[in-house]
Amino acid sequence: MKPRVFFAFVAPSLALMILFIALPLVVVFVQSFQVTQQVYKQVTVETCTPGFLTQTQNCVQETKSQAVLGEDGKPVVETRFVGFANYLELLKPQAVASAFAAGGGGFAALLNIDFYKALRFTLTFTFVTLPLVTLSLGFAAIDRSLVEAAATMGADDRTVARTVVLPLILPYLVSGYAFAFVLSLNEYIVAYMTIGFTTETLPIKIFNALRYGYTPTMASVSVFFVILAAVVFGLIARFGDIRRLLGAMTSE
Repeated sequence: MKPRVFFAFVAPSLALMILFIALPLVVVFVQSFQVTQQVYKQVTVETCTPGFLTQTQNCVQETKSQAVLGEDGKPVVETRFVGFANYLELLKPQAVASAFAAGGGGFAALLNIDFYKALRFTLTFTFVTLPLVTLSLGFAAIDRSLVEAAATMGADDRTVARTVVLPLILPYLVSGYAFAFVLSLNEYIVAYMTIGFTTETLPIKIFNALRYGYTPTMASVSVFFVILAAVVFGLIARFGDIRRLLGAMTSE
């Protein structure tokens, strides 16, 4: 295929990927390091009440916070750079360290933190749901001659399963759990249909937060999802047979 013809086919898809995937990710990534807040000012308000007998007024002064309004009558907001403050607010490393400190409560205290409490369903979904697709691919990839050779040398079924079968299917098993973990992070429908809103999983927590307005913490969560998915799938592609895991059949 000529380069000009190839470019004519690839350029529209590449432009759409940049416009609808890359640019939104860049915008969300930048916003995750910022915080937008309404501007307030301190004003002194004097409240006077008339006396009953002496007809003298009793006046009380108090300081209140009042929103600053612009020329159009709308509240003034300001955006400032806060670095990793949104990520620290999300992950709460100090609370995690306190949970695992002496007398901190361990995993029980960790699951009381909002972010990690919302991850409970994700971890349950990951380790309870067996990745049957990748596991079946792993069994199909086993060389039967290795099993027969082990049996010929006197190994029983348990020894063959432990020394031959398990090491061969272990990459597929780990990859399946990794796929399930990443997918369950964004699984809203399953979480809603199984437990509803009684327990806030991470996707439900994000949805509930967006109902009351956008916050930079949501951008931090989105960036966290993207980075985690990129790392997991990158490791699978680097150390595993990504083509076979995606269903491609290799010719013998």
